[in-house]
Amino acid sequence: MICHSCGKKTVQIGLCLECFLKKHPILIEDIAVKVCRCGRFWRKALWEKDLEKFLGKMIFENLVVDPEIKITGIVVDPVFEERKIKAKVVLKGTYRGLEFEREMSKEIRKEPVSCPVCSRVSSSYYEAVVQFRIPVDARKTLDGEYVTRTEKVAGGFDAYVTNAPYARKLGSQFARKGYIVMHSKQIAGMKDGVEMCREFVAIKSPGVEVGDFIRYKDKFLQIMEFGRTIRTKDVSQRKTQMIPPNRIEKSEVVARKSDVRKAMVSSVSPSVTQFMDQDTFSTFELPNKYPELKEKDIVSYVKIGKDVYIL
Repeated sequence: MICHSCGKKTVQIGLCLECFLKKHPILIEDIAVKVCRCGRFWRKALWEKDLEKFLGKMIFENLVVDPEIKITGIVVDPVFEERKIKAKVVLKGTYRGLEFEREMSKEIRKEPVSCPVCSRVSSSYYEAVVQFRIPVDARKTLDGEYVTRTEKVAGGFDAYVTNAPYARKLGSQFARKGYIVMHSKQIAGMKDGVEMCREFVAIKSPGVEVGDFIRYKDKFLQIMEFGRTIRTKDVSQRKTQMIPPNRIEKSEVVARKSDVRKAMVSSVSPSVTQFMDQDTFSTFELPNKYPELKEKDIVSYVKIGKDVYIL
């Protein structure tokens, strides 16, 4: 079998690969993409990020190819300029079982627009206020895409953000680090007969660290781990207890983790266990309620008021 156009041998009746591609060239339709200054772009009714990642899909969707051609791969090497994108495109495909590769170039127009996020920032719109009352660097902590402005206040600063879920996300991040986070809302106006609320997220220091001791409901608790709830240990009963973060602020700090000392078990009797402080070599006795201890064991202890607690 020979090509009907050039006379070359062919695998099937009809045109050879080269002649077919000359008669039915692969084309890329004109493409224009709406791009915001922040890098977001409009695609299929959505604002997307990472334009470079989507270029291959956009070019593929705008290919004009004959039904006998199957595109099997596309590689795009873009050069971004202020008003356009110069793209070198390498296409791989098949025609009647024959594989081919073609290199093309395409200029994609960039149409400058403002996405909803940037429009809100530029108009000073905000849905929430994050009230930082802890020493943090706003530039390292906040995503500038969502921040309309920041204002210094006593003890910290307020961040006005355009997205309430982002404010709540910040609160969750700091709650997991052990900070006290409180949420509240205020009515900001009416829209179409519906009350519009503005959220406030207050982030404060708990005033204690992991290892410190507090008085809580007539119990002495050691802070073991911060989170949405705070894990503590009752130093008397030596049992775990979970308490809400906002209760820490109202609790009295009775000892710091630096007050924890080491002692050695110097003797054990049926009724009393004697301990010797590892630094001062002073001794003290406690009722023998620690059956697991034996002589020469090293333990941690803390003194709260006149009482001593083995940790």
